[in-house]
Parts: sequence; structure tokens; C-alpha cells
Amino acid sequence: TSTAVKQAYVSAMLIKNLKLTAGQFGTHIGYEVVESYLNPNYMLGYLFGYGPFYHTGAKLDYAITDKISVMAGVVNGWDLQYDNNKNKTVIGQIMLKPISELTVILNYAGGNETNPNLGIAEPAGDPKGMRHIGDLVVQYQVSKMIKVGLNVVYGEEKQSEAIPAQVWGGAAGYLSLTPIDGFTLSYRLDYYDDRKQARGLLGVSGGTSNGATVMGHTLTGTIALYGGHFLIRPEVKYDRSNLEVFGTPGDLKKDNLSALIAFTGVY
Repeated sequence: TSTAVKQAYVSAMLIKNLKLTAGQFGTHIGYEVVESYLNPNYMLGYLFGYGPFYHTGAKLDYAITDKISVMAGVVNGWDLQYDNNKNKTVIGQIMLKPISELTVILNYAGGNETNPNLGIAEPAGDPKGMRHIGDLVVQYQVSKMIKVGLNVVYGEEKQSEAIPAQVWGGAAGYLSLTPIDGFTLSYRLDYYDDRKQARGLLGVSGGTSNGATVMGHTLTGTIALYGGHFLIRPEVKYDRSNLEVFGTPGDLKKDNLSALIAFTGVY
């Protein structure tokens, strides 16, 4: 059900400015969100596309002032309703809004989630692998017509304390132009580095499989009809990797061009 039900949670205001949320909810990590119609581009970028997507647990959101808010919580790792071991992941966020047009967000999630013991007791001497991810999100509304954004991600995973960490990360830039009401043109440039094979972006070179890097360019038009309740989104995406990543086994290549038109109803 975790693939069919993206979010299912309850929330309540405990006291003024303090909200408790419990259940399965979308991740705070990243510039993009699970609901694709809310993103400037329809197809996910690489930074968000390799997760996490959602968490199951509980979190507290507290608005210190109208310019500063924080979040902290405990969850069952990444993208699982159950926990893959007896350990938990800690999540946190600091959101700053120094002026109305600018939002700066620092996100974190980390815990021992690399041992798939499915909740049973860990044997003596079991390695204590840790997984951490942190990112910076910046959004700036330059004018009514122009919005820019930035996302920088760094993650690392250790299967045990005895081996070096597998690291991954990258950066993405976003530009949205709204020349007239009801039409927005959005461009995303994203770079993703998984050369340490931490998140599964693998490519082939000389018959050998290795971790890869990829650069993506995405251009999206959004036509909003009926007060924004119906969206038509033509999109084209071009990706280029340092290794042969795209295609099918036996017919792999370093670059890929894709296009689509998405029709979305928003209620």
C-alpha cells in the first residue's frame, strides 16, 4: 500500500504555533515534492528522484516567529511503512524567511538504516551502518514574472564503521517565467553524482559497471485552465551521463532525449 497511498497522516495544533504530525507524510528533503503537479517540472529531477520520497513516523513543527520555523521528528527510515531494523531515523528542518520574497531551508535526515533486519534483534557484532542526507533549498521570487530556485544535496552511507562512506550529491537550479497569467515556462538544470554507487545510478564503461554522474536539462510549459484546476504540461528533457546509462541491456548510451504532454486535474 505504500506505493498506492503516498500520504496518510493526522495532525493537530498542540499549542499556538506547535503542530504534531503522525503517520506517513511526504519528505521534507529536496526542492521538489511527491505531488508532481506542484513542481515547476513534471518529470522529477535526479536529486529528488533518488529519494527519499516519504517517511512514516511523527514530527513537530514550530513557528518561532513569522520569519523562523523549525521541525524535528523520528521516523522509520526512508520510503517504508515498517522499519528495516530496530533503529530510527532523525529528521530536522530550519526554515528562514528574511524577506517575503526569499525562503532559505536547511534539511536533514540521518540514522542507522543500512541493515535490513526487518525489525528483529540485531546479532552481536552486527555492523552499525549510518545513512545521512542534508540539503539546502533556496527560493526567490524576483518579480511577479520571475522565480528562481537552488537545491544542493549531500548524502553518505556506511555499511559499517570499518569501511569508507559511499557519498552522493549534486545541485540543481530552477528558473520559472510567467509572462502572462495562466502560462509558465520552467527550466531546470540538475547535476547528480553517484560515482561511489551509493544510490544505484550505475553505468557501463568498457564492459564494467560503475557509479555514474549525469547532467539533466528540462524545459516545461504549464498552461493553467479553469482557474488552475486543469493543467496542460508539454515537456522535453535531455540527459547526458559520463557512462552508458540510458536504454536497455545491450543497447545502452550516454545520452537520452524524452518528451511528454501531461494532463492534470487539480481539485
